[in-house]
Amino acid sequence: MINEILQVKIIRNYCSRLNLSENCVRKIEEICDTFLKKKYMSNSGVNPRTFLAGAIYISSAMCRESRTEEDVANALGTTPASLRKGKAVILDELKL
Repeated sequence: MINEILQVKIIRNYCSRLNLSENCVRKIEEICDTFLKKKYMSNSGVNPRTFLAGAIYISSAMCRESRTEEDVANALGTTPASLRKGKAVILDELKL
């Protein structure tokens, strides 16, 4: 329960930095929940921040609120190359 609350706060914090809508935030939470429920996180070899950067990037594009890889990476304190790794894992594993 504490992890879920912390997860939501962290996601919302990063999304507010990028001025993403509530609809987009829900999509990001949905991707994260699906990924965690299927236990991909422990087997993917991707840093959680890298994963979240990928989820935010994908969700913002799906919600037509696109942000550049650089903007998302900077907001999360990672690199565009790391973001692309997280994005690739999500797209591959969740068949998005």
